[in-house]
Amino acid sequence: MPLNWLIETHKWRLAIGDFQQLSWLASITSIGMGILLSLLTPNRTGELAGRLVYIEKGKKTKVLYSNLLCSMAQLQITVLIGLISCVYFATEIAEWLKLPKGVLLFSAIGFFFLSISIYFSSNSLAKILKFFIGKVQKNETVLQISISKKSRARLLFYSLLRFFVFSLQFVILLQLFETELSIANAFMFVALLYFTLAVVPSSWLSDLPIRTSLAFFIFDQLGYNGLNAMVVTLLIWIINLLLPAMLGFVALPKINWMKWYKSKKL
Repeated sequence: MPLNWLIETHKWRLAIGDFQQLSWLASITSIGMGILLSLLTPNRTGELAGRLVYIEKGKKTKVLYSNLLCSMAQLQITVLIGLISCVYFATEIAEWLKLPKGVLLFSAIGFFFLSISIYFSSNSLAKILKFFIGKVQKNETVLQISISKKSRARLLFYSLLRFFVFSLQFVILLQLFETELSIANAFMFVALLYFTLAVVPSSWLSDLPIRTSLAFFIFDQLGYNGLNAMVVTLLIWIINLLLPAMLGFVALPKINWMKWYKSKKL
């Protein structure tokens, strides 16, 4: 768990490093706040609000853009490895969805290349943000924000590293509960589970039930004990989401929320 979120913290500092420097303690605390608020809002929309705690006034839009890039980088990795798992389990998935394997793979590959092209495009994300929020300050627009392709590639690398870390956690626990499960099948199951979770909308009330239900269904359909997958998914949720959120909870009383709110007003 610490390694997982230390990587995410490093990604966050890398993304905002061009316009604000944060200490490791402040960065880790803001990540914890983001996790806490993400658990309380639909589709984790509150994560950004938590990460804004230590950001200076007037930089809200830049943080929005940087946070979007961080999220997209993790999504690219989830989709890419999820595609590999779709190929690995193509026969089973096509049978579950009652779709030809070709349609399934073509749709997933098309989505990946569309999203990766937007991710690396210099202005596409900025134009999308401008379309939704327009000018946020008199002399600053989203289009003035620029993050190099090299920095975006580094974000992808750390997203891949983070995906490997929490997948390894999942695989180790699965191996303890399901001794007959091969390592390859375990990794591909985890990749498929996270790929599915990435496209299924959820709220703070439904997030955990959806996770455990999907884990049970996929694992069961692959011929293993679905209850084992549910238990492991719950443990991973506690380790990687609930415990880090406690860090944000501890920080709550130490933040002057009225002062913070006034400083963040556009």
